[in-house]
Amino acid sequence: MQKNRSFAILIFLISAILVSVLFNLRALLWVFEHEITHELRPSVYYVGFNFIIELVVFFLVGLLNYSWIEALIRRFSIRQCRIPFVILCNLAVYFILIPAGKLFHTWYFLDRYENKEIEFDIENFLIINITVFLLSIVVANLLLLMKKMRIAEQENLQLFEEKSKAELSALKEQISPHFFFNTLSTLSSIVRNEKKEVGLEFIGEISKTYQYTLATKQDLVTLKEEMTFLESYIFLLKRRFGEKLSFSQELPEKLLSSKIPPMSLQLLVENAIQHNVITKETPLHIRIYAEKEMVCVENKLQEKESGVDSFGIGLQNLSNRYRLLSQKDIIITKDKHKFGVKLPLL
Repeated sequence: MQKNRSFAILIFLISAILVSVLFNLRALLWVFEHEITHELRPSVYYVGFNFIIELVVFFLVGLLNYSWIEALIRRFSIRQCRIPFVILCNLAVYFILIPAGKLFHTWYFLDRYENKEIEFDIENFLIINITVFLLSIVVANLLLLMKKMRIAEQENLQLFEEKSKAELSALKEQISPHFFFNTLSTLSSIVRNEKKEVGLEFIGEISKTYQYTLATKQDLVTLKEEMTFLESYIFLLKRRFGEKLSFSQELPEKLLSSKIPPMSLQLLVENAIQHNVITKETPLHIRIYAEKEMVCVENKLQEKESGVDSFGIGLQNLSNRYRLLSQKDIIITKDKHKFGVKLPLL
């Protein structure tokens, strides 16, 4: 608010000087071309008088229309009569400033110097100051329009950010139930087919993964944090699939401080498992590596014949999260042998 006001005052001051110079250019050139003698001094003062009057009129009328009138409207709650009130205020100021200029001329030039040659040209005075008045109103309204456009732009940006946060929150809320369902399914299989100790160990790893999912409230985490979580998740998967599933990780240390959305790598690993055949004859290998400023998850393509219900969670979810967080897109690659997803590091 204060910054906008200071900017407006500076614009009014510069505009007032330019307008005053423009309307008095001929007289100012005359002053610079003549040697100032005692006889010519009143004429020089008269040029300065006109310059100052027009500058003051422009500056005061500009501030009146830019901020003072609006402050009075808010103070007295008269928005319904805004236009008549604006007109009334401008007329009141006009009929105060113009007669004041006439009185000052009479007192300073005629009474003080008794110089009858410096006559007050009321017609020229009115025409020039009416023009200055109108120019000042135009500048004030242009500044008000710019101010409203900036406010509207800021409001639209704020609404977009709030909408993005709401959409991002909705996408994140979809992850937890889906992850929970798959983990319980795996636990159910282990309980039925494995020893009690194996089940207890599996539950311990489940607690580690859920500690991460419940504690992670921020929109971004470091790649190191995500990989620590992924190691626990991979442990759960390997307990289920055994030798049928393998992983390799090739991430340089320098990239581990980079940021990515939480559970994004887990989602890609889960996606690979859901959509590919995993048997002893066709084991699945998932590779995680870095390429430039991206982390890549790649697997051998051995798609299931029938589609898998993904409960609305998948690559589109991850793509939406990236767009909302950074306006960046994930890169999906697919050929006859491999499927991969590349995530930009933030």
